[in-house]
Order: sequence, then C-alpha cells, then structure tokens
Amino acid sequence: MAASPYRTTQHPGAPAAQPTGGGMAGTLSKLVLGLGCGCCSAVTLVMFLFLVWLGSLPESGAVPGGQMRPESVEHLRSLGLVEEGERVIYYYDYSMTMDDSEACFFSDRQVVYHREGVVNAIPWDEVEGVDAWEDFGQVIEVQSTRGDYLRCEIAAMNDGEAFYRALSEQLERQAGER
Repeated sequence: MAASPYRTTQHPGAPAAQPTGGGMAGTLSKLVLGLGCGCCSAVTLVMFLFLVWLGSLPESGAVPGGQMRPESVEHLRSLGLVEEGERVIYYYDYSMTMDDSEACFFSDRQVVYHREGVVNAIPWDEVEGVDAWEDFGQVIEVQSTRGDYLRCEIAAMNDGEAFYRALSEQLERQAGER
C-alpha cells in the first residue's frame, strides 16, 4: 500500500481520536433514529388506512330525495317517519357513517328531524315560516303555527343552501295549495 502524501499531525495534549458511531452513544442514536422512522411509518400507515376507510363511506351531504340511498328510504319507512306514497324531497344525514341515526328531511307532507328515536315533525299545513342563517354551515329553522320550532344544522360544504332553497320552494308550493 502506498504511503499517503498527506501528513496527519496531532496537537500535543489533544485526546486521541475516537472512531465515529462507536460505543454506547452511537448505539443509542441508531436506536432513536430507528424508532423515529418506525413511528413515522406507523403514523403514515394509520393515516392511509383512515383515508381508505373515509373513502369507502357513502357520500355525505344534503341530497335531493331521488339521490338518497335506498337503504335510507327503507330505514325511514321502518321507523314510521315516511308513509307509503310519501315522497322525500330533500334529505340530510348528520352522521359521518351515513347510518340514518340522526337526520333532517322534508317530504311532500312534512318537515322532520329525528335522532335516536326522538322525532320532531311538522306537517306542511302547520308550517308558519322558515328562516336560515350561516353559522359554520347552514342553520335552518322551521316554525309551526303551534309555536314549535324544528332546527336543522347542516355542516359547511354539505349543500345546506340547496336544502334551504328547496325547502323554501316547497313552502311556497304548499302555501299556494291552501
């Protein structure tokens, strides 16, 4: 082996050079780096699986009755919220999984909000008025002639404006039929 043309000198009194990555400190740093990369991989995997699960859920938001999932229509019928021959005009499911456990909808006969077995329904001939405003989404309030209120709160970016427009149009149609 040929001698190096460069000469290495050590200053007097300087400690001898230690090889890098050796000893306990090197092992510990490799362990921490390995765990850090493992944690990042685990977090990335969990996020990926969450996004896959989210993508597999039915599309959420307020939808016209003709675009409702058939299971939702059947569920409303099984709860006695929609009668045979009644036509759902607009529907909004609050749940992330679209399981119909909490929903607001209106049909050609009534406006309904239901949650966990509690039902608030106002037939169209008892609707006094409808009001709406923005508050991190669309808040829609229906007042009955008895002084009762029914409130639907549709989350932002879930077509609350379309729900409100269709509800107002239906109210006008109902008023014209009286």
